[in-house]
Order: sequence, then C-alpha cells, then structure tokens
Amino acid sequence: MTDDDVYISESAVALITEMGDRAHPVETGGVLMGVRAGARLWITHAAELTTGDRGPASYRLPAKATRRTIRKYREQDVRLGYLGDWHSHPMDVGASGTDVRTSRATARSLGRNVLLLVARRRSGSYALDLLEATASEVMPRRIVLTGDLVTI
Repeated sequence: MTDDDVYISESAVALITEMGDRAHPVETGGVLMGVRAGARLWITHAAELTTGDRGPASYRLPAKATRRTIRKYREQDVRLGYLGDWHSHPMDVGASGTDVRTSRATARSLGRNVLLLVARRRSGSYALDLLEATASEVMPRRIVLTGDLVTI
C-alpha cells in the first residue's frame, strides 16, 4: 500500500461497469461513497444518479441528488460518506478538462480532497481511471480491489 493507493470494493466496480454497459452509447454516472481512515480512502459503494442531462460526451449530476443519495446510504450505515463522483465514457477517453475543473471546484467547496473515477469503454469492457482532486490539482491514484464493507 502506498500513498497513491485507494481501496475500492469489487461490488462498486461491478455496479459502475454494469451501469456503463446499460447506458452505452451515452454517459452515465453517480457518486462514490465509503470511509476515510485518516488520509486513506476506501470506496465501498457506488450509486448511479440518473439524469436526462447526458449524451455521448457529457453527463451532469442532477441537482440535489448527491445529498439525498448520501443520506439514504448513511441511514443504512453511518460510517459511509461522500468520497467523490464517477461517470462512464462510452469511448476510450480519459477525464476531460471539464471533469478536472469540476472535481477541483467540488474539493474547494467541501474543503477536502475528492475522488473522480472515469470508466473508459475499451474493447467492450471498461478501464478505470481514478483521480484525487484538491482545490488546486488533480493526481492519479492506483486502485486496490477489496471485498465489501461488512457490519459486525
């Protein structure tokens, strides 16, 4: 484990790729939820937020849907919190300038780092790019697959 690593549950990855397949050839997306342990981040859940504001090269989160979704998941498990956003690209193209600017603005607004996961369609499957944004920069992060968060 290095400082560039972010854990992500296999079920969150499965949901993201399934939703990308279902939406293809237009983009879809949503929120990443999980836990923070100091500077360490673990994406345990992903949720799709449907919107009519999407196309083959665009996706915009619906207004107020992020807060409602986080609240709903926290009712199930209070450990969960917002870690960032995800969306699919129906072509093998990484994060756009708009994606980067939006993530930096979100980090600035929240006063903490946020994640951006882009699922790029490649040969009928998806390659995942994970970035961590601060108010002033965006850094690539390495994905470490894990099992799910369990309640004991």
